[in-house]
Amino acid sequence: MQFNREFLGAALLILIGSSLLCYFLILFFRRLALGAGIVDTPREDRFHDHQVPLMGGNAIYFAFLSFLVFKGLIGLDVGLVLLTGVAGMLYGILRHRNRIYLIFILSVIWCSLLGILVAEDSENQVLGLLLGGTILLLVGNVDDARGGLIPHVKLVGQIIAGFFLIYFGIKVNFFIDLGVEWGIPYLKHLTYPFTLFWIIGMTNAFNLIDNMNGLSCGVAVISSLFFGLISFVNGQVELGYIFFIFTGAGLGYLPHNFPKAKIFMGDAGSLFIGFVIAGLSIVGSWTTAEGWVPYRFKISLAIPMLVLIYPIFDTALVTITRIIRRRPISLGGKDHSSHRLVHMGLGPADTVLLIYTFSSFCGFSALFLTIIYYEQALLMLAFLALFIFLVGLRLGRIQIDD
Repeated sequence: MQFNREFLGAALLILIGSSLLCYFLILFFRRLALGAGIVDTPREDRFHDHQVPLMGGNAIYFAFLSFLVFKGLIGLDVGLVLLTGVAGMLYGILRHRNRIYLIFILSVIWCSLLGILVAEDSENQVLGLLLGGTILLLVGNVDDARGGLIPHVKLVGQIIAGFFLIYFGIKVNFFIDLGVEWGIPYLKHLTYPFTLFWIIGMTNAFNLIDNMNGLSCGVAVISSLFFGLISFVNGQVELGYIFFIFTGAGLGYLPHNFPKAKIFMGDAGSLFIGFVIAGLSIVGSWTTAEGWVPYRFKISLAIPMLVLIYPIFDTALVTITRIIRRRPISLGGKDHSSHRLVHMGLGPADTVLLIYTFSSFCGFSALFLTIIYYEQALLMLAFLALFIFLVGLRLGRIQIDD
């Protein structure tokens, strides 16, 4: 394992810069949300007991966008168009709350037209990621301003955002590699459906775990940090910079949200960070140790799954327990793994720190997969799978009232 000090030094600088920018942008969006009355009121499935302003996700978006432009990963012209366009849509959302669905439709049309205009640069995958993320940011802002959207409307936005990724060449290559090894070329046709499934599933997973102060964004920060380190180990320097910019933007938000919340990301933030993490996780080529080349793609798929294990675990736990109890999956509730840990006696802040530790441990495990041999990797993955299964079994037995 080798890290280039020059690359890491530059990455740390942009991490600090994006963190500071997001920190101060939060102050602006907090005042804006309070003035516009876009707040989250206390309810049964949350832990706060007073109104908290939303719109924190917009600060993460603008900090991320600004440093992508600063680093030269997207053009200044595209960055300015996105910045002014999102600012205009936010103005419309704040001033015309009775025309929220019209603004949603205009947002999708505007991003689609922008996508057509930059279509000749379709090899720039960061553009596809930003365009799709912009759609979900605006969908989330509409949801926050309206106090909730029909789930199908949010799903349509996620599907459109997913198509942007696919058009700009971001896809899961697992089935293509598997088809080549097994001699079954038709398996490659599963690539695009599985890519959409991964994007939509991971976006919603981060949205679902946004149920405690600092939880969703903190897990995204930890995941992004380890993805960035693994990218540098694999020689994907540009991707590593993108992850460190995203890590910094999330870190700038966390002091305002954890342990005591002065602002929430809202659906705008949770949908955006989930989409970005999901998209970037399949941009990378997560190679493994050279000693097991014939098997590397089989285990390399485990690297993004390990880094993102907590949102995957929580979504699976909630889905399975609700199916068993015949309870609708789409409804909110206090049956997530974080709620169950609180039910066992942990405080909310301790629960979040415990989940941070778990996510970091799995991130380190994914980093080790890039340097250890095949047999060692199988043993480690078997141990982790058993450990996660036993934890899920224990948490699933906790009785949660509807």
